[in-house]
Amino acid sequence: MKRKLFAALLCSAMLTCGVTAYAETDGTQVQQETVETQSQQETGDTQSRQETVDSQSQQETAETQSQQETVDTPAEEKAPELDDVISSLSSSPQGFVYVNGEVGEEITFCDIAPQPVFTAEWEGAEIVDFTINTGEFTDRNFSINDDNSITITPQTPRAHYTFSIGSITVEKDGKTCHFSIDSSKYGDGNFFAFVFRANEPSEPEDPSDSDDSDDQDQNESTEDSADQGGTEDAPAGEESSGNDASRHEAGEAAVEKSQNVVSIGGASVTSAVEGVYSTDSIEGLAVRTSYEAVCTAAGLTAEAPEGEKISLYVCDNQNKEEQEVFSSAAELLGLKVVCMVDVDMYHFTRNDCRTVKTLQSPVEITAALPAWAVQQGGSFSVLCADETGQVHVLPDLDTNSGTITVQTTCMGTYAIVSA
Repeated sequence: MKRKLFAALLCSAMLTCGVTAYAETDGTQVQQETVETQSQQETGDTQSRQETVDSQSQQETAETQSQQETVDTPAEEKAPELDDVISSLSSSPQGFVYVNGEVGEEITFCDIAPQPVFTAEWEGAEIVDFTINTGEFTDRNFSINDDNSITITPQTPRAHYTFSIGSITVEKDGKTCHFSIDSSKYGDGNFFAFVFRANEPSEPEDPSDSDDSDDQDQNESTEDSADQGGTEDAPAGEESSGNDASRHEAGEAAVEKSQNVVSIGGASVTSAVEGVYSTDSIEGLAVRTSYEAVCTAAGLTAEAPEGEKISLYVCDNQNKEEQEVFSSAAELLGLKVVCMVDVDMYHFTRNDCRTVKTLQSPVEITAALPAWAVQQGGSFSVLCADETGQVHVLPDLDTNSGTITVQTTCMGTYAIVSA
């Protein structure tokens, strides 16, 4: 019995010792794993801190390199403005160039060039390239060639082509600058126009009729002069009969003294302002105000240098957008557009030309109405727009049914309208 009890106690003791040993062993493993985990965490923290330090070091290195590059790279020089380089600009040719030729003939104009006046800093600079812009009222059938010459091929007896210098490229001391040119910046100094008039057709002469023909031409010339009140100047676009000096070779500039004569109530009225009068839509146009008064209204003073003058360029309006605008304005007023003409005024000096759009005081202008409009009858007036875009209605001031007379300070596009 004692042996059995002793054996049981022994087994129990052994079991107890085994459990205790197992528990101690398991605790040692947990402690070991905890130590290893803490060691790994410390190692990770150390690596993280090292990576942070390395990242900060790399960032500081990049900033240092960037600062070094900034120091090494010089500041980029600012490109000069147009006003820093050019004080004024004109074109060659300038203003109106008149030419006679045959319809369909190719006429080429060479030696076209900008003529800038450089500032003191850019004195001695050279023009290495330039472009030409086309005016909004230019007829078709022309080309601007690679060498900046211009070729026109008129398809009608009367045609006009307007241009301006669009851009220039200048060079000095290895520095090159390119500038776009706004023609309004320099007035119209870089404006030029080719005005074409077809030669009058010549018929073969019959020797047997030469004497009679000469007498007839002389009689017709005398009658024409009498009809025009003794005026010897032919209307713009017309050449005096038998005057070969007024004809010019194709492409050559012609200094033409042209005025326009309007028949008002059977009396001939000559425009006070010289210029180009080239319209098919109306029977004629004349400025009734004296030339001196027109000059004063345009801003010329009595002390104006010799060579300054005021000139007109009158032609049929061909701008589709303007035609639509004036047609819409007339419709809103219960009116209808009869025709549209451009009456552009220019102030020429020796070295410049500018467009006069607004006068300081009104001038009186008379236009002969189209025959078809007179036949239809009605009351007529003129629509024009000032520089702000406001449309003005100019009433007819005369009592002649075949003409319309208005007073205005606005120059530019006129729309003759009827009620």
